[in-house]
Order: sequence, then structure tokens, then C-alpha cells
Amino acid sequence: MIRNLQALRAVAAYMVVIYHFLGQQVSQLYPETRMLSFGAAGVDIFFVISGFIMVVTTMKRESTPSDFLSHRIARIGPVYWVVTLLLFSMTLYGFKPVGIMRMEPDWLAKSLLFIPFDRDGRVEPIISVGWTLNYEMFFYVLFAASLFVRQALTRTLLLCAVMAALVIVPFFVETGLLGTFYTTPIILEFAFGCALGYAFTRAPSAKLGSPVPFYAAIALGGLIIILAQIFHQGPEPELTGFTRPFVWGAAGLLIVAGAVFLERMGRVVPYDWLVELGNASYSIYLIHALLLHAASKTAKMLFPLGFASLGFNLVIAVIGSAVVGLLLYRTVELPANLWLRTRLRPLRTA
Repeated sequence: MIRNLQALRAVAAYMVVIYHFLGQQVSQLYPETRMLSFGAAGVDIFFVISGFIMVVTTMKRESTPSDFLSHRIARIGPVYWVVTLLLFSMTLYGFKPVGIMRMEPDWLAKSLLFIPFDRDGRVEPIISVGWTLNYEMFFYVLFAASLFVRQALTRTLLLCAVMAALVIVPFFVETGLLGTFYTTPIILEFAFGCALGYAFTRAPSAKLGSPVPFYAAIALGGLIIILAQIFHQGPEPELTGFTRPFVWGAAGLLIVAGAVFLERMGRVVPYDWLVELGNASYSIYLIHALLLHAASKTAKMLFPLGFASLGFNLVIAVIGSAVVGLLLYRTVELPANLWLRTRLRPLRTA
């Protein structure tokens, strides 16, 4: 399960990298590239993976809410905080990283604490892609609360029911910024992953049969993601509302299901480099926008706007994100994760 999911994380991360490359740079020359915005579905795959992993890992061992939350904070917090502080510091020194034109004092605190806020018309933290981490942290809080329920099936059903109930709240009551953010239908994708995780732990390995249906599930999921974007009509470049979880989220569910059941059958990704990129996918995800922005500024000085400029930016997007992401993973993310887990252990015990 580890190798295939890590490889899938790498693919999902690079879907987002290419999506931002196309949307921010190629679309300036070729507006029709909007139909290639299916890379945004990498986020939906991440959300399904997250729900799946949380259920499977807590099924294997007893985990208290405090244990669970401390591990999650240690996992996603340190490198996110480092990159956030980097962007904040650059802005204070007069730079405008990733298009940040100004900085308010409370933006840093809210970003570091994963609190959604309005940043000049968009509900996102200082790191633009950090809006997804605000959803992740919200899901972790819900999941931690569900751990008070000991019976696995009841816990999973309750968790899925809560998320389903949240998305229908706006139909009955007025919601403010936080209420609107946390009741967006995209949170259903965590529920999809949770349901898959429970089914995976209960499915007998001896009765899985041929691997063909699982390969077909991955292919079908990919096809749905691409076709949905090609036929998408709307003000946003990507799917929104209930369409997103029930199309891209469902496709992500098919892809993740195919990947994990294939690994259970012994069909694993043979490429170590892809698995390593999966290990670093979180760092790649956090840093790629800054690299694309820097590459764009550099390209404007070296080339006129055209194929040469776009080619330069694409190389930075693909190779630069991998190099810097791996470096960030090995020097910051992994050591800080281990250090913070060690420091939080006495607090959990207390």
C-alpha cells in the first residue's frame, strides 16, 4: 500500500504543478488551455488519500485523539510554517513572492494556525495552496473527535454522516466566511476516502480475483477527470460545488482504490524515484508556486514572451520543483517531523 500511494501522491502533486503552470503562464498566450485544467484534480486525489490513510492507520493501532492530532500537526506543520515564514519575510523586505502585493499583521498568525481568512478576495493563507491544508486540519479535528468512538464501523459511519450533514447546512442557515468554507462540498472527498479505508481493511485478500478491474478503475478515474474538464462550462477554470466531489472526487476514489488493491495483490510501482518523489510530494506542493513565480520573472529577463519563455518555465516547474522539493523534504520536513513528534510525546503523556 505504501509504494503505490506514494507514487500516486507524486502524480497528484505534479498534476497541481502543471495546472498552475498552464493557468498562470501558458494561458497568457493560449487561453484555450483552460480545458487542460484537469490537473487541479490532484487536490481531490490528495483528499481521498488522506481520508483513506487516516482510517487504515488508526484501524491498525489504538490511537487517542491527542496522539492523532499531535502526529498530524508534526506531519504537516513544520515545513508549512517554514515556507509561510519565508514568504512573509520576503514580503517585508519588499519582494512580492507569488503575487503577494501586501501583508496584514493578522495574516501570518491565521496562516500559521490554519484559520481561513479573506486575503484580498480569496479565502486562502499566505501560501496560496494552503487553502487545502485548512481543509486537511479541519478534517483531522473531526477525525480526532471520532476516535472517542471505539467501534470502527460506527466511527466511520458517524464521521461520514457528519461531513455529509455539513455540506447541506448552507441550504438551511446563513453561514459566514468560516461556515461557508467548512461546509463546501469538497469535504465529501475525505468521506469517500474514509469509506474506502474501512472497506479496504475488511476486504478479504483471497477473494480479490483478477487485477484487471483495478487497472480499469484507475484508467476510468483518469478518463473521468479529463473528460469532465474538457466539457466543463463555468466561470471558474476548474469544477466547483457538488460537481467537484461527485465527479473529480469519485474519479479520485476509483484511482486510489485501484492503486491500493493492486498493491495488496502484489502489483507495485517498480520505480524508486517515483516513490521518492511521493515522499517529497508535500514539500513539492508547498514550494512549486514560488519556483514558478521566480522562473517567470527570470524568463522575462532572458526571453521574449513565447515558446522559449514557456519552455524555460516548464523545466523549472518539473525539474526545479523536484530538486527543491526533495531538498526541503530531507533537510526540513523529515527532521522537523521527527523532532516535533519527540517534543510532543511528553505533552501527550501528560
